[in-house]
Amino acid sequence: MRTPKPAGRRRGLLVAAVVAFVLLVALWLVASSLVSAPRREHASRPPDMSAELPAPKPAGDPPGAGSLPPTAGGDGPGEPASPLPETSDGASLEPPPAVLPAPSEQPPVPAEGGFADNDHGMGSGGGGMASPVEGEKQPETGAPAGGPVVRHPYLDAPETIQPGERIAVTVALTLDPLTPGVTAKAAPGGKLTTEGALELPLPADAESWPIDVDLIAPGFDAADGEPLQRRIVLYRDNDSDFARFDLTLRSDAVTGTTRRLAARFYHAGRFLGSAARPVVVAGNGQPAQPSALSSSGPMAQGEAIDLDVGGSVPDMDVLVQFEDPARPRHAAVYIHSPHIAGAIVGSFDLPDDAVGWIEANYAQMVTLGSRLRSASSLTAAADGDPAAQRKRIVAFAEGFGDQLYRRYTPREFRQVFVQLRAEKRLSSLLVSSNSPAFPWELVFAPGGDGEPGGFLGITYRIGRWTPRDDGGLSDRPGGEIVFNGVAAVAPHYAGRQALPFQQREIDALSALSGFDAIGGDYAAFEALVRDPVGRFVHFSGHGAIGDPLAGEAPFAILLEDERIDPTTWRRIAGAADPARRPFYFFNACDSGAAKVMGGFVQGWGATVLESGAGGFIGGMWPLSDETAATFAAEYYARLVGGLAADRVRIADVLREVRRGFYATGDPTYLAYTFYGDPNLTVIRQQP
Repeated sequence: MRTPKPAGRRRGLLVAAVVAFVLLVALWLVASSLVSAPRREHASRPPDMSAELPAPKPAGDPPGAGSLPPTAGGDGPGEPASPLPETSDGASLEPPPAVLPAPSEQPPVPAEGGFADNDHGMGSGGGGMASPVEGEKQPETGAPAGGPVVRHPYLDAPETIQPGERIAVTVALTLDPLTPGVTAKAAPGGKLTTEGALELPLPADAESWPIDVDLIAPGFDAADGEPLQRRIVLYRDNDSDFARFDLTLRSDAVTGTTRRLAARFYHAGRFLGSAARPVVVAGNGQPAQPSALSSSGPMAQGEAIDLDVGGSVPDMDVLVQFEDPARPRHAAVYIHSPHIAGAIVGSFDLPDDAVGWIEANYAQMVTLGSRLRSASSLTAAADGDPAAQRKRIVAFAEGFGDQLYRRYTPREFRQVFVQLRAEKRLSSLLVSSNSPAFPWELVFAPGGDGEPGGFLGITYRIGRWTPRDDGGLSDRPGGEIVFNGVAAVAPHYAGRQALPFQQREIDALSALSGFDAIGGDYAAFEALVRDPVGRFVHFSGHGAIGDPLAGEAPFAILLEDERIDPTTWRRIAGAADPARRPFYFFNACDSGAAKVMGGFVQGWGATVLESGAGGFIGGMWPLSDETAATFAAEYYARLVGGLAADRVRIADVLREVRRGFYATGDPTYLAYTFYGDPNLTVIRQQP
């Protein structure tokens, strides 16, 4: 017979067993958590996008992405902004100032025409750059302590799509090349490696960076109704987060055509680079191709491209992307700034007759200027009084610019502009667009706090850019070039084409150090553009816009024996040395104008920049011979004068020379447009 154990001993053993069991369970839980803890390099990989799942809003999205934060009027967070009030004639009134997040530091107000206090960008001495995360202080740009940050742009989408189909597009920056077929373009201050990866100009001494992603998707609509903009986080040692966009191809898409999806990356308002891929519109019944994520094969190889050209970040970086640049009407708008948190995204529509209306106003200004110079009476009351004529022309030009601002600029542009102007944080604007028809320089913006309004091209440093689908032109201009003298081309014209004031223009340029007169025939011009050796190339002569249906080049400059058009230029222009980039000034009628031909932007601005030029200046409409000569002489005099202090900005020089419009009343002073970085700096050649 088994003797029973005492009751107290049984209770002790039971307690010990329970304690042991609890300890075993706790150890199992700890071990399980260690094994199942996600590693960042795997957690950041994208899920299977073939399943149709609701698109969650990324956790890192800034509040109200795609619209400004609520104004004092009381629009709630994330709600659409209230519509602008309109005047009796339908013109939108000035929007109320938007309440944008204030940066941690206020840069000094730039002196009139000054240089040293105007730097707002990374690496410059004139004020810190605000972080896109409110209240977060970001260090200056430089080589990160752990070495350069190199990432492959990830842009995943189906290779074919049918009209009306919904797709998921995923964007990221990854350590490995996961989406072959994606082409990338580097930003100034960054590089494109031989493997097609971006070397990103990011701040040093950080382990992660918030990255704003703009998706450019013409012909698509956002399936969730949200703006095509997201924020991701890039980690120093790993992939970034993945941003998902759900898109629907419009049902009117033409089968057999190709759509281009592009992603642009920003940090703290600074452009970092872009990536793009084609998507083919397939007919009904054609099977969709696998996503690029499952494709294999190496990415295209090429020579390393170094675009480390310095410069600072524009206070407003505006991208206007039209659905159809040949008939600019509906456009998406993306605005970045170092002084606001995140991106501002919106859309707007131009009236069908907008381009015709703009060109009609150009023609009227040409007529008014011609009458002023010939001292003929504009009206019977004026009685030929030049002062009265100047007053009338100024009123017309400002009225034209006021209508441009109120009726044709995007609402988002006006709101950001008003806020930055009120905070005295606005000195420079970069406007990139696939349609150059809109004259941003002539926009007459109202003043604030009792200050008078003014033309953007006179009040601020403003530059244009025309991003191209091919790889010949960066999506963003560079910021510094060296002055190596002026090479002037002045063809001799006879008869009615003679330019009486051309010689006065060349005489003024010949007084400059490093001046070189180049022959006006084709052979001499070709030799110059093949090897400009970093000089400022000045053309003084005639420009023309021809009729392609009559066998004429749409754009041309006239030499003594030939016409040079953009197509010929692309064949004869040599690749510019990044260390010795030339600058081109075509002082010719219509040379700054551009139209859309054959599905892409043509015109001298984009064509010249494709060859590696640092910038380009040209006229948007026919120029007065005498005023054009005076404009050029004053431009170079101010440029060289600024170089006496070591460096000067092109856009600052143009602002000052354009002011001659108010002294003379001659609209030719307003005709010049500048393609390039608004902060493009010219420095003296070192001895």
